[in-house]
Amino acid sequence: GVTSFDILLPVDFWHELRHDTADMLLDLYDGSVTLQEIMEWHREYNLCRLAARLQVKPLPDMIHLAGSSSSLSVISPELYYRYNLNFINDVVALAHAAEVPVMIHHCGRSGRVVEILHEETEVDIVNPLEPPPGGDVDLAEVKRRFGQRLVLFGNLNTFQLMLHGTPAEVKAAARQAIEDAGENGQFILCTGDQLGRDTPEANVMAMVEAAHDYGRY
Repeated sequence: GVTSFDILLPVDFWHELRHDTADMLLDLYDGSVTLQEIMEWHREYNLCRLAARLQVKPLPDMIHLAGSSSSLSVISPELYYRYNLNFINDVVALAHAAEVPVMIHHCGRSGRVVEILHEETEVDIVNPLEPPPGGDVDLAEVKRRFGQRLVLFGNLNTFQLMLHGTPAEVKAAARQAIEDAGENGQFILCTGDQLGRDTPEANVMAMVEAAHDYGRY
């Protein structure tokens, strides 16, 4: 198995506190002194948590930055830069000092975020790289532009393909993902996000079968 140490991005932390997306967005745009103080508490607390965890052996296999609410389906690139970017770089610096990779998760529209992470951070792994209609990622294009450094982790559609498709369709899509992003490594085949409750087991096994059949070098 693979173990991770999970940390919420600042935007996602605030979303959990507010429990309402509209209120969260208004707060983020307003940027009150109180919000800034709370975000600074979040930063200090989580960097302390991470530093303490990295003192304990065995180390986690990766640090997981959870950012579903930081998807560009929810916030703007401006807000992403304002609230998340410095925190991401702080986490990466601590993790890399301990030789632990950092994975970041963004549901929905993440094409522009992948570009930001490639240019502005040393994040190692990006997930789930959702394709349309849930996201906006062209896996082959992302591989061409960013796949020499970033590990790409995804991206089979969960709410149409995995939930309602046939095993043959899942296997074909998985093979296409491997062909789009598997060259020279740096690719982890996976579903775009967590699987819906009623996802057929046969579809999950079709993805696994495709990895065995087409994912070897």
